[in-house]
Amino acid sequence: MTDRRSILSFLPLLGLALGGCGDDTLDSEQFTLEWCTAYDDWDTRCGDTPSETIDECRMNPDSRCLARALRADLASPMIACINDLTCDTSDDRCYAAEGLGAEPSPAASGFRDRCLAVRETCTGFSNDYCFLDILSDETIAAVDACLDGPCGEVGGCFDAAIFGDCS
Repeated sequence: MTDRRSILSFLPLLGLALGGCGDDTLDSEQFTLEWCTAYDDWDTRCGDTPSETIDECRMNPDSRCLARALRADLASPMIACINDLTCDTSDDRCYAAEGLGAEPSPAASGFRDRCLAVRETCTGFSNDYCFLDILSDETIAAVDACLDGPCGEVGGCFDAAIFGDCS
């Protein structure tokens, strides 16, 4: 069982950017409510105590960051994926375009290829950052710009781009 707080604290390692504005067609408040409720239901269904209340989850800046960074067309499939999880199933597939039955955008595919190429000679950041295929093109562009910086600054730049102001 995975608790929401763990997911939010390790989103970068799962490949989820937290900054940017995302697609304006996604109702961030509605998505955040549904996302928090889905995890609360999963915890309850599996006999675990939720790590935070639904209201605490909704107010968590990282929850709102996810809503802002996510591709709008993947919001409903993500919620459905979480709602379909069994107690012994990882939620990893719910955070990948392929796991949600979607294709990565051309921007996401291009970023992945460029990021992995940079990562071959610059090992100062996790290659998990290269797999951002559920995010809006705007968020991907913000992180992609980091690849143009000095090798020693790429990881810090990713963190700055990812952990934008989501309060």
